Amino acid sequence: DAVQPDVVHITTPHDQHISATLEAARLGVHVIQEKPLAAHLDDAQRLVDADLPAGVKVGICFQNRYNVSSVELRRLLDSGELGEIHGAYASVVWTRTADYYRAKPWRASQEHAGGGLLINQAIHTLDLAQWFMGGVESVKGLAS
Repeated sequence: DAVQPDVVHITTPHDQHISATLEAARLGVHVIQEKPLAAHLDDAQRLVDADLPAGVKVGICFQNRYNVSSVELRRLLDSGELGEIHGAYASVVWTRTADYYRAKPWRASQEHAGGGLLINQAIHTLDLAQWFMGGVESVKGLAS
């Protein structure tokens, strides 16, 4: 209240994103929130259903879109220089050691992080694939 910022950047553990985002947004403050939107679907739904002041914006940070190589690929795709794109393949090759999880134990917790590799690292690769190729049209999987 004393500072009255125009925007805040939420960088808390995943399970704290929605409460902090809602608090700021309800005060009329725009929010840039680190990924993911939420650790659990019901928390994400709270934001979707929230009655926020008109004009308040909430954005999720996917900083890999600003990597030089990502920006250049986006430019090439937009220019048409590569022709029509019919498919893509993406892979996550990052390594996270046990020390990474020991440094911030919430990262290794289903309760606090909401998931493992998919929500913590691979989410960036999924974001880039959609940014380059367009939104998801369907999802298929095999039953285990």
